[in-house]
Amino acid sequence: MGANPLDALPSLRFRTAFSNLEPSVRGATIAACTVVPAALIGLFLWLLPGRDIFDDRLLWLLLISAVVTPAVFGTTFAHHTLTLTPAEIDYKELRKRRRVATRDVALIATIRHPRRVIFVVLGRAGEGVVFGPGLTKAEQEATKSWMQSLSASVGVEFRQDVPLQEAMTIFSRMRK
Repeated sequence: MGANPLDALPSLRFRTAFSNLEPSVRGATIAACTVVPAALIGLFLWLLPGRDIFDDRLLWLLLISAVVTPAVFGTTFAHHTLTLTPAEIDYKELRKRRRVATRDVALIATIRHPRRVIFVVLGRAGEGVVFGPGLTKAEQEATKSWMQSLSASVGVEFRQDVPLQEAMTIFSRMRK
């Protein structure tokens, strides 16, 4: 019996970094984590005099929003870990983890975007991994090369620069 072609794939591990995101994403995240909460707290303090804090839903909404907004945006772009091994592709975010076994890969693609590279890997059962933003250019090139090798090993076409409209069809096939 011949050797498994997947065994020849190297193992790669990358961590995304906030500093590698495009400037507009970094700016929006910083604003959502600092400016928006500060404005909400300022509005809270402006409305507070003469109101009963325990009986005013608007005040509670302002306070909750001032805490939740930076928690959501700040953790969305926290460090993510991408691990590419002969056995699986594993993408771990702060709150969730997505995996696709390499032997079950049904689709490998990159999505066309003017400012970033987005990789998509779908498994036969609908499981999927989407990643790319936050990787350095060297990590993106290493990942692209690894994906080309995976494509050759499993006999699945590596579709590059898929238009966004077509990518939406791909995402609709992903199991949530």
